[in-house]
Amino acid sequence: MFAQMRSADAPATQLDALQQQLDQLGERVARAEPLGGAIEELRGRIVVLSDTAHTRGRAPDDRASVLDGLERQLAGMAPDTAALDPAGRQDCEDLLGRLRAATGPGAETHFEALLGSVEHALTRHAATAGRRAAEEGRRAEDDRRRTEEEQRRAVERETARAAAEEAERDRVEAVLTEAADRLGVVQESAEDAVAEARELGDPNLAERIGQALRAGTAALGAKEPDAALKAVGDLEELLTEAESELDELHIAHTRRSDLALALQDAMIGEGFAFTGGDEDGDAIVLRFQRPSGATYETTVATEDDGSPLLVYHVDGEPDVVLHPPAEGAVCDQTEDLLERVHEAIGEQDGFVPGELTWQGKPPSRQAKQLPGAEEWRWTR
Repeated sequence: MFAQMRSADAPATQLDALQQQLDQLGERVARAEPLGGAIEELRGRIVVLSDTAHTRGRAPDDRASVLDGLERQLAGMAPDTAALDPAGRQDCEDLLGRLRAATGPGAETHFEALLGSVEHALTRHAATAGRRAAEEGRRAEDDRRRTEEEQRRAVERETARAAAEEAERDRVEAVLTEAADRLGVVQESAEDAVAEARELGDPNLAERIGQALRAGTAALGAKEPDAALKAVGDLEELLTEAESELDELHIAHTRRSDLALALQDAMIGEGFAFTGGDEDGDAIVLRFQRPSGATYETTVATEDDGSPLLVYHVDGEPDVVLHPPAEGAVCDQTEDLLERVHEAIGEQDGFVPGELTWQGKPPSRQAKQLPGAEEWRWTR
């Protein structure tokens, strides 16, 4: 709020003009309008009016002393004041230069008019520099806080990353340990199953189990926890499935072995000499010889449906005669011999033979196979 001015020494008309100008500045301040140089103009008019009213001025030495004090005031400001408000510093230096020029004789009025402007400029310069210093301080504080916050978050992220890595290492170790333990439980069973499948004539099953076992071992060796656990699980599942397959292979092998023994006894009973035998995959091969020199090689195999099958290869029998295709092959004596052998097997072990057939057997010789009977075949 601008105060009213009254002085008995100043003319009333001049004081009224100053008061009117002061009121106008107050209205402009209320409207937040820029004042520009209006304040300096008003200050100059007040100084001139005061000098006229009192008819006295400041002595040159006093003006020099005042100037010296103002220059010391500028020089004594903080070192960064000029950098913070370079325009204000330049304004102060310009005004001081003008004030210095007004210290001589006859410039009293001009000196007094400039004095207030210099004082105002110095005050404004100090205030502007202080405000900007405070702003820079706040910005620096904000930057410091942001830096600290970023560092805190970086530490948190690093801590979380390290914790995640440790958790993953623990998980990997736990999974690998579980996989190794489970593999250790089934490894011997798997190796036995591989050997058993090969022995029973199923190389495909042996390879499937062996491959699953190798996959689990390789994944453990490579430290691949998920792959190792899956491979061990696959092996466990395969071994469960393989149990029934191995049981069926055992049954088929037992049936072949029993049939081979029964056949061997029956052939010896018919005067054959047993000359040797061996296993060939899922089949048993037996070799016999008659006193006449004829040889019989018999393969004891298993059909796809699990039923046993005898396949004969005969060399040297005189009654095996090949005729034109219309009549077919005739082997009556050999057929009777094998029929007796099959009958003896049935009496000994309960096997029910089917029809005996051979390569080239004519249609007229085909006999009706008994219902449910197993097929028996002779081939040359």
